Amino acid sequence: MKTVLPAVWFALGVVACGWPVLPAAESKSAVRQAAAPAVALAGQYKGAWKSADAATGDLRLAFRTNGDATWTAEASFTYEGTPFPTRMKTVRVEGAKIELLFEWDVDGNPAQSKVSGELEGDTLRGTYVTSGAAGETRGTWSVTRI
Repeated sequence: MKTVLPAVWFALGVVACGWPVLPAAESKSAVRQAAAPAVALAGQYKGAWKSADAATGDLRLAFRTNGDATWTAEASFTYEGTPFPTRMKTVRVEGAKIELLFEWDVDGNPAQSKVSGELEGDTLRGTYVTSGAAGETRGTWSVTRI
């Protein structure tokens, strides 16, 4: 399992092969936004992640805002076809840029991923850093609005 953990750290937690949205806790932390481009972020996205060591998996993100511009997000991901739900800790939206921090675990070993990216049209893309018992891994991701 130790060889699997570093790749799973991607934790970009984000979908199952049939693309169902996996439950993920909504963030209690949010950033207020007044910029119009941020509203364009709302919706569901699916795509993929890739680690620096070439591991890959599916990724799913969803963003919502209410009338006072408080953002919430959900994330799930797969690794080797296995879905991993996440627990969202923080959501930050500044214009077209996003930053998410979420937790997840594999076999009882906790991990945390920080995901940063930017919306361009209907595509969100960026980088991630995951840390946990197996160390730190980095990679890239891209999702498109569905």
